[in-house]
Amino acid sequence: MNRVAALQRKQNVRIGIDQLPPEIILIIIQHPIQPPPNNLLTHTIFQFSKRFRDLALGTPSLWTTIWSSSPRIITELLHRSEGRLLNILYPTLHTRDLVLPHKARWRSLSYNVVSRALPDWLSSGGVPELVELSLRLSFPSLVVPFKGIMPKLRILRKNYLLPLGEDAKGRLEEIEITKGAVSPEAFIDWLPRNNSLRTLKAHDGQ
Repeated sequence: MNRVAALQRKQNVRIGIDQLPPEIILIIIQHPIQPPPNNLLTHTIFQFSKRFRDLALGTPSLWTTIWSSSPRIITELLHRSEGRLLNILYPTLHTRDLVLPHKARWRSLSYNVVSRALPDWLSSGGVPELVELSLRLSFPSLVVPFKGIMPKLRILRKNYLLPLGEDAKGRLEEIEITKGAVSPEAFIDWLPRNNSLRTLKAHDGQ
């Protein structure tokens, strides 16, 4: 009898959650789907009920972060995002060609730069909606161009303290440096005058 009662209570709880408004259900399920993905939890959510699965698969904003190194998954994410702005996380040589045709949709990009210059596909522009750029630089001498290339860029994260140049004035609102200790004096000399900066962070990246 106790086992039957426990099963009934479990079923009642399930029915109660399943009847929540769609907005609440989306809040519940959106975090496990975002990277880094918890595949087991995402699978469990999809199996919870047909309504949960249909809401997730029918909500393009849940699929706008391109996190995978699998071409199959990236293709699925691009399809399900339905033209929404995208967050691109560390595209590789194997996956870059899949996301490059969607450059006009990029809202944010995280990328490892292993050369002494930005790759041509980024420095040539074509990212009119890019607001946030996170770079892991292999060479501290790299200069990031802004003017005419990233017109909406407002947030910059990188691992070296470098001059921004005149074209960054009045543009960036948040800067984060993740490479060792940086003195306040260094920032005073580094930041362009009359900058629109609101947030400045510096830490060792650990």
